[in-house]
Amino acid sequence: MILSQCSIEVCVWDEWIWCFKMKLAVIRIRGSVNAPKNIRRMLGQLGLNRPNNVTIVDDDDTYRGVLASLRHMVTYGTPSKEVLVALLAKRGEVKGYGRLDDHYIAEHTEYSSIEEFADSLLKGEASLKDIHLLKRTFRCSPPSKGYEAIKRSYQSAGAYGNRGEEIDELLKRMI
Repeated sequence: MILSQCSIEVCVWDEWIWCFKMKLAVIRIRGSVNAPKNIRRMLGQLGLNRPNNVTIVDDDDTYRGVLASLRHMVTYGTPSKEVLVALLAKRGEVKGYGRLDDHYIAEHTEYSSIEEFADSLLKGEASLKDIHLLKRTFRCSPPSKGYEAIKRSYQSAGAYGNRGEEIDELLKRMI
């Protein structure tokens, strides 16, 4: 069962209840020219220093409040497992090592592959900090065929704002 108000997935099995926090993929779509200083500071705190940068955050009230104030600069949604695996494999960078691969994950974490780590990441059992020296920002290329109108919200046939599950289409074009 999924609780709609708090974005927490609750699993009941053998009378135990586990709560998993959902994750959001946040993509910066606009530059910082003429942006207010507090907006640039919040983007920096998220690690979104340049357009087309992607980060993964928890879906909780704190990040929802930050994303509400950054709504004209970013787009966000809930990624699927296969898109998250592709993002980690093709765009994940480890300081001093290069691209993230299964060998590095098996050597430095308790997980044996990127797929296993992505599954536990989406369930809320792991975070990006579990992989030692992994950069939390994924530097992606601009999407093929470009963005929709970046000055309009996604609900108005634009690019910024909440995309929900449809973030996968944009991320596939960027990876």
